[in-house]
Amino acid sequence: MTITDGRDVFVKAVDMMTNCSREALHLAKLDISAVTRFIPHQANIRMMNAVAKNLKIDERKVVSTVADFGNSSAATIALSLSIANQTKPFQLGERLLLAAAGAGLTGGAIVFGT
Repeated sequence: MTITDGRDVFVKAVDMMTNCSREALHLAKLDISAVTRFIPHQANIRMMNAVAKNLKIDERKVVSTVADFGNSSAATIALSLSIANQTKPFQLGERLLLAAAGAGLTGGAIVFGT
């Protein structure tokens, strides 16, 4: 399946990441306020901001590496985790929310604690 409309891909990806994140939080029995850091797929800053806004996540909790490294495809979350840990090491008790979308057609999210 091919989607040639970039706007449509953007909307689907934002919806996918938002919905997957909400479901992960629900399954973990956590409210968004429990999230210490949000590490989204780093496709572009507009997408990351849209998902964070939908989830009502404080922008200070959003880990962003896209300005320095661009969209590094499947490595964006792993790269962002590594950079975040180097910048401010993860502390015991933190809760991280990771969310990704692939071409706006598939996605997933996970919440885990350190």
